[in-house]
Amino acid sequence: MNSTTPINGETLPDMLPLFPLPGALLLPHGRVPLNIFEPRYLNMFSDALGHGRIMGMIQPSANVEHPVPEDTPLYSIGCAGRIMSFSEKEDGHFAVTLMGICRFRVAAELAPRAGYRRV
Repeated sequence: MNSTTPINGETLPDMLPLFPLPGALLLPHGRVPLNIFEPRYLNMFSDALGHGRIMGMIQPSANVEHPVPEDTPLYSIGCAGRIMSFSEKEDGHFAVTLMGICRFRVAAELAPRAGYRRV
């Protein structure tokens, strides 16, 4: 899959990197601005850029503050999004715009990669 392949619920990749973020909701066709700065999410962002620019946003099912602890339970439904634009800041953080593609249901959580969660 490359950056020009149309993405929908039938063409989502088998694995999605997850960005659990309390208080932020991505919906299909909506856009969410993100500020990515934690090392684990910088890794996730870099990996997503190299794999179709797709990542999943999902809400923690427990009331937690950001940053979300690694073992926090998550809801079973999230929204897949495509990185539409980004800019790197002088401090190495990224300002990202994520556009919602479609909802997804978590089939299983996979082993973390480079500190970030995957489903």
